[in-house]
Amino acid sequence: MGAGAVSVGTCSVPGGTLSCSVGGIVSGAIHDVTVSARNAVGTSPAATVTFSAQVAPSPTVPPPPPTPSSEVPASDPDEVITPEIGTEDPEPTIPSEPEPEADPVVPPGFVVAAENAVTVRTSFVQLAPSAWRIDGDDFDLELVTRGPAGEVPEVDEMSIVTLDLGGFVESAGTGFAPDSRIEVWLFSEPRLLGTLPVDASGNFRGSLEVPEDLVEGDHRLQVNGVTETGLRRSIGLGVRVRSVTPPPEPVTAPEGTDRLPVTGDGSLLPTGSIALVSLVLGLVAIARRRNLVRPS
Repeated sequence: MGAGAVSVGTCSVPGGTLSCSVGGIVSGAIHDVTVSARNAVGTSPAATVTFSAQVAPSPTVPPPPPTPSSEVPASDPDEVITPEIGTEDPEPTIPSEPEPEADPVVPPGFVVAAENAVTVRTSFVQLAPSAWRIDGDDFDLELVTRGPAGEVPEVDEMSIVTLDLGGFVESAGTGFAPDSRIEVWLFSEPRLLGTLPVDASGNFRGSLEVPEDLVEGDHRLQVNGVTETGLRRSIGLGVRVRSVTPPPEPVTAPEGTDRLPVTGDGSLLPTGSIALVSLVLGLVAIARRRNLVRPS
């Protein structure tokens, strides 16, 4: 090495190795590399190579992105939060059309109730031959069915809620949003039977007519409303729709005649003919008696 040269390091490698690493190289400086071989005979003369080192700069590694913190920054206790205009929650409303149902089939005599499409617990009891009540945790609903003339309809042995065509269904309930409204629907083809107002205490009561053009068979009566907390409430009850057969009218004799109705083929016999037949039968009986008592 020349005068003033500084050794930055040495390295020794076994035979057959063609590389060696030495630290301390300075970029742009003049360096001498001295290489000699050593074996059992001795050390060979040194061979020196002079070069100007150009060290590539280390690649710049970008800093890692900041890790999201799960801690919520503390709020300023003196800060006053002013709500923006128009961000208040709207008042609960019921859409004019029923929402699609995932399973519109409710067998007769069964009840399915939900709030915001989440099923809620209910109980279903029969109060009278044509009166039923559905109880929930924070509501109740009563239904009474009537025939076209206001009569109590006949109930089958299964005590299934029955709606007579042309009749009425009376409904009353509690536990709904004050000053809202109740919609009463009939499925499976959506048919709005009517709406009922809810008073300031969350109660409602009213009577709705059963259309005469409904298809007979099993249907779902659904009562839609809003809870006191603003949730949409739907109560579905499986019902059976049927037609009412009117009783036969009594047969009366035409005015201005003395003809009386008789059983059988429905033919009429004059009153005079009846008297004549009775007289003939009486004479025959008298003649037979005389023949029995005649002396021999």
